[in-house]
Amino acid sequence: MLPGETLDLDGSTTYRHDRSLVINTEWVSIRGNGARILATDESKSAVHITADGVTLTNVTVELKASTKRWTGLEQHKIVLDAVQAVRLEDIICVGSAGAGVFVCNGSAWFSLRRIEVRDSRADGIHVTGGSRDGLVDSVRIDGSGDDGMAVVSYLSDSDACRRIGIRGVVVRRQSWGRGVSVVGGDSIEIRDIDVQGSPSAGLLIGTEGDPFNTRAVTAVRVDGGRLVGCNARAEIDHGSVLIAATSATQAINDVQISRMKISRTGDRASAQVSVISDSPTVRGIVLNDFSFDSDRTRLFRSNVPTNDFTLDNWRVSGFVVDDRRIIESGR
Repeated sequence: MLPGETLDLDGSTTYRHDRSLVINTEWVSIRGNGARILATDESKSAVHITADGVTLTNVTVELKASTKRWTGLEQHKIVLDAVQAVRLEDIICVGSAGAGVFVCNGSAWFSLRRIEVRDSRADGIHVTGGSRDGLVDSVRIDGSGDDGMAVVSYLSDSDACRRIGIRGVVVRRQSWGRGVSVVGGDSIEIRDIDVQGSPSAGLLIGTEGDPFNTRAVTAVRVDGGRLVGCNARAEIDHGSVLIAATSATQAINDVQISRMKISRTGDRASAQVSVISDSPTVRGIVLNDFSFDSDRTRLFRSNVPTNDFTLDNWRVSGFVVDDRRIIESGR
């Protein structure tokens, strides 16, 4: 293909490949028309996009079978690697040996719309490596082996992930991990998430120490969410929403979460919502308009100073709960 060209696949055909497919021509469009692209070797199973301006639409990308979780770029199902202006629309990813969609190495101005990831070994969608200025919109993660939707910024990366918009994420049937997570990042906006049955927190905003060593978190906004039956695994103590600085050096600052509906939080959790710090600063936390089905599990816990967070308009079964009572019970 030459730059500017469009390739139309036959929608009735399964295209098999035994090595990773690399799209390395700029500004091409591939229209799947409902076709299936089937990888037969789990070690070389990626659709690896390395050119700017690629558009991939209306196709199922699938791995025939995997035996374990892999971590290399050749094993994620679709990889956006140091690219700009890549668009994925109406894509189904099935059975990835790693993540369903992996965005890395400073990729920017990307758009992932109407993506469905089924039964990935790792995260459903993973944005990392200083990637920035991207949109993830209207996606469904079903059966991921780790986090459903994750933004992760490591200290070893060239920069933090910045200005990522996430809207309309649905997460179901995870075997491990958090529903939606921001683990290091700046200016991340999340709207209207729907997480059910996550083994850990439905929503995690945090930093992590050794061995992951992630960056600080700043300016995260979450508006609108439904978290049902989260913290489903009894050996995990996250609750439904967890803000946690577990790095010894990286702080969390300026996080606002609003309009969250929380129900059936795992009964082994210490609290349904937690703001926790192992040592670094956690400040500027605003948790507004939270509704709960019950307080059989404690609503809130925190070990950070009370002037570093604000709770407002929390309700249990429709009844407003006094903020001071919540804070006192969470110490």
